[in-house]
Amino acid sequence: MKESRSLPLALWVAALLSGAAALIFETLWARSLVLMLGSTVEAHALVFAGFMLGLAVGAFACGALCERWRRVVRLYALVEIGIGVSGLAVGLLLHHHATALARYLGPLDSPARLGAAVVVVLVLVGLPTSLMGATFPLLLQAARGLGGRLGDLYGLYATNTLGGACGTLAAAVVTLPAWGVTRSLYFAAGLDLCAAGLVATLPGGLTATEPPPAREDEAPRGVLGTAAPDWLLLLSAFASGFVVLAAEVVFSRVAGFFLGNRTFAFAVLLGWILALLAAGSSLAGRMAPWTGRNVPLGLGLLWAASAALTLGSSLALFGWTRWQSAAESFLVDAGAPLVLLRVLETGLLLGPMMLAAGCVFPASLLCSAAARRRTGWAGGRFYLVNTAGGVLGSLLSGFWGVVRLGTFAWARVLVWICCGAACAFLIYASVHERRGRRRLALGLGLLGLGGAILPLGEVAGSLELGVRPGPARRTLLRREDEHGVFQVIEEPDGALSVVNNRTELVFQLGRLETSYVQQMQGHLGMAYCPQARRALVLGSGYGITAGALGLYPTLGRVDAVEIVPAMVEAADLFMPFNLGYHRNPKVHVVVGDGRHFLARASEPYDIISVNVSDPHLPGGSALFHAEFYALAQAHLRPGGVLIQHAFGTDVAIVTATLRAAFPHLVLTRAYQNGFNVVAAMQPLRIDERAVRELVDAPAVARALAGLGFLPPVDLVGMLVHGAPLDVPGAERAPLATDDFPRLELSWSGSPELWLFSNE
Repeated sequence: MKESRSLPLALWVAALLSGAAALIFETLWARSLVLMLGSTVEAHALVFAGFMLGLAVGAFACGALCERWRRVVRLYALVEIGIGVSGLAVGLLLHHHATALARYLGPLDSPARLGAAVVVVLVLVGLPTSLMGATFPLLLQAARGLGGRLGDLYGLYATNTLGGACGTLAAAVVTLPAWGVTRSLYFAAGLDLCAAGLVATLPGGLTATEPPPAREDEAPRGVLGTAAPDWLLLLSAFASGFVVLAAEVVFSRVAGFFLGNRTFAFAVLLGWILALLAAGSSLAGRMAPWTGRNVPLGLGLLWAASAALTLGSSLALFGWTRWQSAAESFLVDAGAPLVLLRVLETGLLLGPMMLAAGCVFPASLLCSAAARRRTGWAGGRFYLVNTAGGVLGSLLSGFWGVVRLGTFAWARVLVWICCGAACAFLIYASVHERRGRRRLALGLGLLGLGGAILPLGEVAGSLELGVRPGPARRTLLRREDEHGVFQVIEEPDGALSVVNNRTELVFQLGRLETSYVQQMQGHLGMAYCPQARRALVLGSGYGITAGALGLYPTLGRVDAVEIVPAMVEAADLFMPFNLGYHRNPKVHVVVGDGRHFLARASEPYDIISVNVSDPHLPGGSALFHAEFYALAQAHLRPGGVLIQHAFGTDVAIVTATLRAAFPHLVLTRAYQNGFNVVAAMQPLRIDERAVRELVDAPAVARALAGLGFLPPVDLVGMLVHGAPLDVPGAERAPLATDDFPRLELSWSGSPELWLFSNE
């Protein structure tokens, strides 16, 4: 990295390492907090809000403190040490005790539970995130104390943000797969300690001088102007945070259609966003001299550019979701080059908007008169306001904007917010400087062309992406909510496809193999545990498994847990294949995270059936880990069984992990790429007489007949005398654990699956 004229190289490297460590820590904490709170949209929002609140409070408090602390560089080094130590301690606590902490929280929809979760999150991550927030004003104040110009601070902020992008990608691609969660936590702590050590080598020991008085050569030429009051600049910082985080939600939603749903895809998206914000900050420093003394005019033009580029990125995203398949048809079998192309596509589509957005916040801060005299104090105040805008923008976008208005209609609102900010600055510029009036007329005229964004609203209702119905296909249900775009599509032969975003949630309904595999997850449980009185189905999907279990007269209660609300709401469309599970008084349907539900369960079960749609999906993969199987053991009655749908390119890992937890397994063929596995702590035997009595129940017999089990076909005989099955390579396969989430980070199979999966 090229050294600045004013600042030592050590400070630049420390800023880079600090940003990388912060994002690695936050990535790892978020994983554990989701295990504790549940892998739901609400839980993710709570974790995000807790992180951002800590950052904002730390920045604001330290901004006021660092002005009274004469040895700012020493304080910065101590804060980096504090982040490393507290971040590691919190990470280890969450990683090893997330499931235990979950047991003390009530149901997700309970107000008491929500309040308790807020307190727990703030207590656990409050100290390290506050210290992370404190690094922002400290870094700026230390740079000023070491003789840096205000112009240097653009690059320093960009370097810190770029470090965050590197940390995001490193966690997903390097440290987690190679070292696991525990050693990744130590690695992040080591980065913070290295940053502290580098700061300790700065000239003059650990003592910074007083911030130098402003020099004439750094004042007016665009880095600093006095024509804009702080209240207007703070409003700009707030709007910048709002637009950037709201746009991130929009782009995350749409990018899921062409980039994928795997952890790697999310890391690529976030990495691009942070890298582009860093580039925007650096660009702001280069553009600053062009604005002259008229800061409102410069910021007005910057906001106008943000409006235009946000519109351009939104239209490009909309078009690309429809043209991608045709454009990439020549690379359909290209493998890794296709994945690389999609990574580059993401940067090109996000680039225009994020580059412009990355300019606004640092420009607003460094155009403040306070930034020259009280750099740390101004940095903390602006960071607080910017973060508050970001939290509001993210939550409002995720829970209201895209839900009530639609993804692209909400993007139009963001464009108009940018236009409004541009108008505010241009009007202020024209009032306070005569020369600005002609520029104002031109600027307002260009903004008046914002009517051209109306087509963006017109297409808002057609975000069907990836499953566009043709003449022979019919959309039976479409719902866009905080979980994504949920669609039920009727195929030409009458089968139903259920898609969330671009991921097919379950194999097509109406196919015999779908009913067979999912019903057998219930029938197998009763065959090996005929005395069962209580059952749990995790990942109810269409509801077929819960429906089959609900038919047995001896079974008193079935809890069916499904994480996608629309799957439950669409249950009537899945009749009669789901056997009317949602209308059966014995079946209690719960919308939520399966592992979290089991951790909080107070009553043991005789049967636990796990039918998760994708073992590679973040959140879903946790239901294939050794820790989950230990949790299931603790919630099984003596003689109880667990049934797991094990499938896909990594079925050997799933089977090996199951076998390590349960000494007795029986595998029966499911779809072509997997098995229904029955697992137990005791030897698995079938009581033929008891099972025959169960399957003679009229409702059970009718359901089995629908699968083709007609006289003289004998279900019990097939189970007892069927050829034993096994998975090649399972005896040598590594285990999937919370520490090493091998399924979630798998690179096995076709390169196309590295981004998209449901096998």
